[in-house]
Order: sequence, then C-alpha cells, then structure tokens
Amino acid sequence: MRIPRNCAATLSFLLWLVVLAAGPAAAQDGSTLAIQPAGTNEVLITWPAGTNFNVLQTIPALSPFEGWLDVPDAPAAFGAHYGLYRDATEGESYFRLASRGIPGQPTPPDPAINPPPLVPNTFNDLASSTAFLYTGANAVQVGVAPGTIVSARAAVLRGKVKQRDNSPLPGVRVAVLDHPEYGYTFSRQDGLFDLAVNGGPYTVDFQAIGYCPAQRQVEAPLQDFRTLKDVVLVPVDPVATAVSFGVGAPPRNSRPAVRRPMPLAPAPPGCSSRPEPPRSC
Repeated sequence: MRIPRNCAATLSFLLWLVVLAAGPAAAQDGSTLAIQPAGTNEVLITWPAGTNFNVLQTIPALSPFEGWLDVPDAPAAFGAHYGLYRDATEGESYFRLASRGIPGQPTPPDPAINPPPLVPNTFNDLASSTAFLYTGANAVQVGVAPGTIVSARAAVLRGKVKQRDNSPLPGVRVAVLDHPEYGYTFSRQDGLFDLAVNGGPYTVDFQAIGYCPAQRQVEAPLQDFRTLKDVVLVPVDPVATAVSFGVGAPPRNSRPAVRRPMPLAPAPPGCSSRPEPPRSC
C-alpha cells in the first residue's frame, strides 16, 4: 500500500491496494481492511472483529511474497472496528490480516495447553521459561521485538476481564499504556490474559468493541508474576447522542432539566414544619 501525502485524492486507489495485499487465502480471516485519511500525514486502517484471532501484518513489497512482519502497535477500538493510525510516507507498505491460534476462535489460545518443554539439567529463569508467550508461531503476545525483555528484569502480568454479570469477557485488547515495545494481547475465552514485561510501574489499558475502555495501574516485580485484580468492562450505552467537534460542526443543546411540582402538606398539630437549629450540649 503506497500512502502519498495527498491521501484524500488517492483514497479509492489505496483501498484497492489494501485488498490486493491480502495475500494467500489460507492465512486470512476474511475480514476486509479499510483505510481513510486521518489528517495531513496520517491514515487510519480499520477492520471488523473476525471469527479468528487476527493479527495485522505489513511488508514493504509484494515481490517476493514473503517476509510479512507483525505490526507491533496495539490496535484500538473505533466503534464496531479495530484499527490504528499509520504515518503517510512516500514509500510503499502493504498490510494484511493473518489468522493465529485455533480456526473459528477469535481469541488467543491458552498458552498452558502446549507450552514448550523447559531445558533439562539447567536453570530456567523466568525470562527463558515465559519467552513462548511472545515468540514462536503460537505466541499470544504480539509485537514484542527481540531483546525487549531483559532477563534480569523479566516479569509477567496476568489477570481476568469480566462483564457486569461476572462472566468472562473474551477478546479484550490488553496493552501497556505508552509502552509499544511490549506489543499487545487479547483476553482468552475464559477472560484470562498474560503479558510479558520488564519490572517497573505500568498502566495497563483494556479496550474492546462495544465496551468502555478501562485502565489499571500495577507494579511489575522483578523475576516474578503479578496478578491484577479482576477488571470489569461496562458496555457502551446504545442510547446516546453523537456529538461532532471541529470547525463547522452542528450545534448541540443539552436537554433542559424537567421540573416536577412537589406537594407540601401542613405540619400536624404539635409539630413544626421548620427545622430546629442545632443545640449545644
């Protein structure tokens, strides 16, 4: 996908290229990527939630059709779609959605089902024993660059995302705010998630289509796990008024308060309708 700086003039051409870059059908979920200008030098790439665990990938050229790389940026929820912003450059970039995990399951697989065996007859520290979370073909954490997790500072954040009725909420995007080097993951079918980081204070960001976002602060320990308190996401209220901002946006008036009459009855004999002043002891 070539993104020139005059994005608006070539929008239809870019949409065609996004579909062209979908790649082999075996690696795809069937969800369609869409692109729209988001400013002078930015575009917004969006896609609907699919039936598989989807990962946005990029490649600088289609020939040869190999070398696709995961986009490390964590997608955000935009209405009924996931998406992210990309800078518009004079170069070429192609994008596709690659399916991971179990076909027909829109969440990462449980990493505890088939973890790689530990190296026998040696000490396996936390970094080496949990590296499968973000490396390999079945990684549940996307976008962690090699060398990001330092062995002496390795930690794993884990927790559970639920709905108001206390049932697990799968498919919630979980990422560390302002730390794109850690990539992102999604809550699994049981609402659980695991996120490998280095020790330190962080703000964990939770987003899901149809729900209000939430954030939690946590201190990741060195060489250990930290379990967050359960996170409950609240559905977005369908009864709402859309408000547009910017130059030329239509004015919106808030609904006036409704005043209701309050009947007043005279006080019974021997009682006062006026409050008495406080008495001192």
